[in-house]
Amino acid sequence: MSQAEDYLYKKYNNLENHIQGVTQPSTVIEQTLVDLISFFKSPDTQIFNLNNLYLSLKNEDLFNAINAITIFFMKDSGNMTDGTNVIPDLIKEEKIFYSTMLSKFLIEHGFESYSPQKVVVYAKRKMDKPSFNKIPQPDFYDVANKPYWFESTAAKFVEENKDKLK
Repeated sequence: MSQAEDYLYKKYNNLENHIQGVTQPSTVIEQTLVDLISFFKSPDTQIFNLNNLYLSLKNEDLFNAINAITIFFMKDSGNMTDGTNVIPDLIKEEKIFYSTMLSKFLIEHGFESYSPQKVVVYAKRKMDKPSFNKIPQPDFYDVANKPYWFESTAAKFVEENKDKLK
């Protein structure tokens, strides 16, 4: 089993049953991920259309598929053997949050007013003024300047600011 397959199986409990034919995918999301895993299993013969990701996946599902593709090309396929590490942090064991995921994490830890929209606004302010402290400093930005945070960064922010909740 490839590391990319394993990554998706850990994220989506039903996928392995779908691949083995025990059950059928019940959503477009599941079918898209099954098709992606089929490609990982037989990349020389199986075709995967990237347009399926664009049309079928959003938010965390898209993020997970992109991570799996990155893992496949960097660790499983042998196509990136020269040490190239284009997206080094995406394949770390630590969870990475985009703004909506950060919002959910903060809300779960008592910061109820941190809606996804507010996190986006705060992230923009943080980019313009790093001393703005209503949100943790993003760990990195993608090529479109979208911020991402490691779970440890978010947890540290919660720990350092939990007194302000009272």
